[in-house]
This record gives sequence, structure tokens and C-alpha cells, in this order.
Amino acid sequence: FPVTIVVSYVPDNLLITVEDDGVGLDMQRVTESKGMGNLRARISFLDGKFDLISSPGKGTSINLTIPRYV
Repeated sequence: FPVTIVVSYVPDNLLITVEDDGVGLDMQRVTESKGMGNLRARISFLDGKFDLISSPGKGTSINLTIPRYV
């Protein structure tokens, strides 16, 4: 499956989006992996925001927002 990675900078934040058009995830049945937990912890340490959006058959999108002052 192709993956799209977009990195952009707005006045106060670095925005990173990673998307695929794969099979997606059932978010009510997903358990957090060590890798995903590690990513969440690192973004939290930077006072950032981590969003995982997915649904079966519609792919997955991970959105990271990292404040400028980091």
C-alpha cells in the first residue's frame, strides 16, 4: 500500500501527517503496541498532540503536532 508523508510548518507548530490507503483498523478493538505507545510518549514529552484515525477499509492516518518552542 502506498504511504503519504506530509511535513509542514505553520507559525507555531510542526505538522506531520502519515497516511495510507490500506485495510484500516477497528479502533474499538485495537490495543496499543509498544511502538505506538513510545511514539505517543515522545510526542507528549514535547507537549505535542498525537492523533490516530482509522476505520476498517478506509486506511489509517497519524497526525502529529509539535509546538514550535520545543
